Amino acid sequence: MLSLFKEIRRAYPTIESSLFISIFEENMDADNLLDLLAAAEAEAVVKKEGEDRAFAEVEKRLRMNELHSKLHFMVPADVDLVHAQAIIMYGFLSPGSANPYIGKHVLAETNCRQNTANKLGRRFSRAKYDVALDYLSKQGVALIDDSTGSGEAYSLNPNPNRGHGVTEQGAQIIRVALAYLHHK
Repeated sequence: MLSLFKEIRRAYPTIESSLFISIFEENMDADNLLDLLAAAEAEAVVKKEGEDRAFAEVEKRLRMNELHSKLHFMVPADVDLVHAQAIIMYGFLSPGSANPYIGKHVLAETNCRQNTANKLGRRFSRAKYDVALDYLSKQGVALIDDSTGSGEAYSLNPNPNRGHGVTEQGAQIIRVALAYLHHK
């Protein structure tokens, strides 16, 4: 009897164990036991597929919220890496947008800050953001444009060559950002 139970259980693996046992015990001698188990298995498969889709959607949203972690570069200890990555990813590269903010295509600082804050959520710190943006500007990664008439605006420097205010570390960060943009 136990081997029969195990064999039937293997044929209907998706049914929750307690439900399987209940159906089996209540209908052990019934002619339609396999039909009842098949119906329960079909329902369990549909339920599992729905749960798998929902999980995949949550996983996709989480991955989208963590895109900045795909930018691999280093910053000094006094600069928060997550904020620097998020500024570049969500302030300049703007995943999902057809026009990243590079070179002369600029984004107002308030919008850059808001994009970064939206993606980082509770992890966002205005102080860490300010330090990271200042660092990226001093390294020549973030170009500052004061000519917009609405305060400072920023964009990613498209030129990773040293000189013109781009430091060695800045050049590496620009190359990482541009590589991501071209390989996403």
